[in-house]
Amino acid sequence: MLPSHHDPRGGFRNPWPTAYEPTRRDLLRWSRERRAQELAPNPRPEELPRGESRIISPRAPAGEMLATWVGHSTFLLQVGGANVLTDPHWSERASPLSWAGP
Repeated sequence: MLPSHHDPRGGFRNPWPTAYEPTRRDLLRWSRERRAQELAPNPRPEELPRGESRIISPRAPAGEMLATWVGHSTFLLQVGGANVLTDPHWSERASPLSWAGP
């Protein structure tokens, strides 16, 4: 059994035994190696596979559980006869302050 991901001093910690805290030197080395790689070009939109939506309107039957990817990090969850839309960001700015941030 893995240890808890909560650090006794507060916050979180990585529970994997092989995990380590990278240093600035590690970050710079990774950045340099990443820039030196030849990456495949991004596929054109028409080359990406398409799936057929399984959204059941207005609600999935009570015995069914469905998850539909809407885009980016948004999902429509249909569970127990209820629709739940998830998205970590529904505001004008990606910031804890309403007047600052991107």
